[in-house]
Amino acid sequence: AVQASASSQPQIVSSGAVINENGKISVKFNGTTDCIQNGLSVGPTVTAFAVSKIVDELDYNFIYDSFGTNGRIRFGLYNLGKYFADNGDGSTANSTTPSNGLQNLFFTKHTNSDVSISVNQDTLKTAASTNFSQNSQYFVIGARNDGADRFLDGTIQELILYPSDQSANRVAIEANINTHYTIY
Repeated sequence: AVQASASSQPQIVSSGAVINENGKISVKFNGTTDCIQNGLSVGPTVTAFAVSKIVDELDYNFIYDSFGTNGRIRFGLYNLGKYFADNGDGSTANSTTPSNGLQNLFFTKHTNSDVSISVNQDTLKTAASTNFSQNSQYFVIGARNDGADRFLDGTIQELILYPSDQSANRVAIEANINTHYTIY
């Protein structure tokens, strides 16, 4: 994933010092122009784990969003203070953990039959979905799928995407990530 435009690159250094969140290196997105794009092709199943801090609730804040034939996958924060994941078909899974402006560990799973989300190992929320079977034309980290709107105001420390269902490994993967970041 790259961002060729210097004015749209998220920060990793500020005033000569590496940006940290909870003592670990972090990438800071400014909420107005920063995003990272790539030509990742996803589908029909994607599982993601992310360590992120979203500080702004005035609008959507996307940790990632994609666009392609027959649907999209997206994950972030609503302006209503809810973390969400969806497949672009109107069926949205909302976490039971409300927005808190803190560093969190997220789990999302997108398939052609459902979408799921959990924050800091809270209750897994799943919604039925019928619109995910795609090859992405865009996969954007930190903004809406075209990289022109709905920018992330916050940080991302880790984003891991699996091209398979990792639900059976979820607890172990989250424990490993939490051991490193000490989030909860």
